[in-house]
Parts: sequence; structure tokens; C-alpha cells
Amino acid sequence: MIYDNCIKYIDKELKRNLIDKEWKQKNFLIYGLDSLGKTVYMLLKEYKVSKLEYYDSSIYNKEWAQNECVKNVNNAIEETLRDNGFIIVCNKTDKIKITELIKEINPIYNKNIVDLSGIRMNKMPNPILPTQYEKYADLKECHNVLMDILNAFCDFCDKHNLRYFLDYGTLLGAVRHKGFIPWDDDLDVCMPVPDYLVFKDLFPRDGDFFLDSVFNDEVKDLSPSNLLKIKSKKIIIEFNHFPLRTMAGLGLDVFPLCGYPSDKNEQEKYLSDYMKWSNIWKEKVVIPYGTKYYSREKHCIRAYCKYSGYRNLAYVFSHGALSPTHRQDRSSHNPCPADPHRRSLQKEV
Repeated sequence: MIYDNCIKYIDKELKRNLIDKEWKQKNFLIYGLDSLGKTVYMLLKEYKVSKLEYYDSSIYNKEWAQNECVKNVNNAIEETLRDNGFIIVCNKTDKIKITELIKEINPIYNKNIVDLSGIRMNKMPNPILPTQYEKYADLKECHNVLMDILNAFCDFCDKHNLRYFLDYGTLLGAVRHKGFIPWDDDLDVCMPVPDYLVFKDLFPRDGDFFLDSVFNDEVKDLSPSNLLKIKSKKIIIEFNHFPLRTMAGLGLDVFPLCGYPSDKNEQEKYLSDYMKWSNIWKEKVVIPYGTKYYSREKHCIRAYCKYSGYRNLAYVFSHGALSPTHRQDRSSHNPCPADPHRRSLQKEV
């Protein structure tokens, strides 16, 4: 995998919009905590601004980077403006909301809004296009390689009596299109936790199709997106996991299939815990990836925390609860333009 962390471009754009030379001594309120908002929050935290708060309406963003979401957003806005601080918005919807709120307070404070909603990955420099991959692969070539990966995966699991299922867009494509979703460029499968834990130890570490995982000590750059993938060395694809841009092998994502509580209160706690770990992963792994604040050791620790959670959920499966998936005939699919923000390149041989 090769990558470029775009946080340096976001940092430059942030500073360009902060025209007050004394901005580090000001108070900041980030209104809306999407991926960009989380990244900007970490930048401002690094600069140790006078006061840093955030507001987000989602129930799953009530805590970020060991800080809680402000409970009374109107009071937080008024306090920030009263101290001549800055309110940062990172998308158009939040900008409209905050503009309406400030109009009711005093329109003079519009100058205190820092609008970063124009920041997009596809507008930033892209220095990671490798020279040894010079041919663009079309979707048919990608699908052919993906079928090879899927067949190798199925053969391996069948050989070792491991259960597996198509999932997400791969399952949808198999049912709706009798093949791939025409514009899909990856594979998703899931495995019951006990089978997943066996698979991670058995699948080959190297070869044309290899285990790209925190469980493979031979992997130089760990994946920032998930714990376990089966990748090809023939075709690489651009994948953005904000603020990271990566180029990595076309592949198959393997997800652990965990249980889900039947009780509503337990469901809410489950989702809350899931989002908490997702935020920790974003904070500790994705945003600092490749910078001086990134640690491979901490990356592994966070991954093994997830891994331990999977082990604890393993009890919910009985051996006969699920039956193995059957291979689908993926020989026919309709051509469709690929995602314009992703590109696939084939290695010259």
C-alpha cells in the first residue's frame, strides 16, 4: 500500500481561512463533526488553541478525542462569539444552519464563521500515482481478478470447513444482478466469529493473493480501513479513507459476523459502543496515519481491542445456526462507469 495523508493540505487551508494573526489565542467551536470536522478538531487540538469545543446532533458523536459534545449549543455559540472566537463549519448544510442562528443573534458575527465546506479530496494534490502501474484497468478486468480472489477464498474455506457469506454490495449484486453491481470494484464477505478467528491464522501471508491484515506481521503498512483483507498484486485501486488517500491491491474485505442484541436498550448500547470504537479508530489510527503522531504499535493495540471484542461475541453462534454460502455465477454483468473518485491500475508484466 502507498498513501498520502491529506491532513497537511487541510492544515494549509485552515490557516488560510484564519485571517486573525492571534487565532491560537481564540476560542473555537466546530459546528458539525463529520470526518473533516474531526480532522480539523485534531489539528486545532495540536495547536493548543485557547478553548476547543464541538457540537454535533448525532447521538453517536457525543464524545470525541476524550471530550464531550456541548450540551447547549446556543449558549456555546453565544459564548464563542462574545469572546470574538471562531465557529468552524465543514459542510454546506451546517453552514446554512449556523448562518440562520447567527442572523438571530447579530449578523455582524458572520465574519467569525470559518467555512471549510469547500474542502474535498478530489481537489487536493495526488502525489501517489505509482509509475510502475501505467495501464488503467476497466471494470471487466477488475471483476475478472475479483472472481479469481473469490474463488481462491471459497476453495480455501471449503478445504478448511470454514463458514462464509457474501455481504453488503457483493450480496446485493449476486441477488439483484446475478453477478456484480455493475459499478462495484471490491468484494465483501463475512464469517461467523469462530471461523474468522481460524481463518486469520491459516490464510497465506504472501503470494498473488495475500492476507493484508494486522494479524500478518509481514505487512509493512497496515490497512487503515479494516482488520482483514485478501488482496491481489495484479491491480491496485485508489481508496479514500478521509483524510487518507491510498493506493492498494484490489481485494476482498473479510468481516467478522457478530451477534446483535434483541433487547432495545442493549441494541442502543451496542451501537453506542460500536461508534465509540469507530471514533477511537479514527482518532488514533486514520487521522494521524503516517505522521509523527501515528504509532504502528498503537494501531495494533486498537486492532486487538476489536479482536478481543469479537472473541467475546463468539458465544452467540451455534454451529448449525448458519449454513455456508454458495458460489454465484458472476460471468455476466452490465458495463457502467466507475466511481470518478476511484481509479484502478494494472501492473505491467
